[in-house]
Amino acid sequence: MLPRADRITRRRLRLPACLVVVCLLALALAAGCGDDEQGVVTVTAPAPAPAAPPPVTPPPPPTAAPTAPVAPPTAVPPAPPAGPQAQVPRPADFPNSGEAVLLQRVNDEVEPFCTRSSEGDAAEGSTASLICDLRARNGLQVFIEGFPSATEMDAVFDSLREGQEIAPASGDCFRGSPPGEGPYGTPGSAVSGRALCYADSDGDFWLVWTEDATVTLLWAFSDDPAAVTQFWPRNMLILQ
Repeated sequence: MLPRADRITRRRLRLPACLVVVCLLALALAAGCGDDEQGVVTVTAPAPAPAAPPPVTPPPPPTAAPTAPVAPPTAVPPAPPAGPQAQVPRPADFPNSGEAVLLQRVNDEVEPFCTRSSEGDAAEGSTASLICDLRARNGLQVFIEGFPSATEMDAVFDSLREGQEIAPASGDCFRGSPPGEGPYGTPGSAVSGRALCYADSDGDFWLVWTEDATVTLLWAFSDDPAAVTQFWPRNMLILQ
């Protein structure tokens, strides 16, 4: 039997042995838990699913542009009726504005026979000058000339009278022998003026008269005095 002291020593020696075993187990467990390569599976949390995109709101349907109000169709005025067909040659630019005014005044029987006077035949100061060739119709020709005022028209008339040495109020061209000069008028009409007549050196008979209301000077001439004197009473109102 061991002495009491020996027993105590062994007992003490045994106790640490037990502790060693426990410690070794604890270390082994601790080592196993911390070793990733000893069959320990590391669980990785799955990545969160991507967030669903917000719902797409379809754009509103396009709004139709406001329609501009459509103006009602403009009525096209009817074209003026064509005048009588010209019976004489006319320049491409005929009539100009002054000639158009005269043509609108000329009666329909005479207008187709009228065209622009040559530059040398137009009276000084006139705004427009027409020559109407009525030889085939009435055996004579007529100049029709417009003026800006009665002053210019009377100046041409008086110059012609003086050039032919015809005294004022010297006679009625229709009741006597030319030359002569005097006033004329139409009963019940505003047409009035002065008229003179004479024969030129070429043998042509001339009748020249003013239409004061329209500030127009007219010259009718022919180698047949009767053609002029018979024409004038019927056509002294040559302007409408």
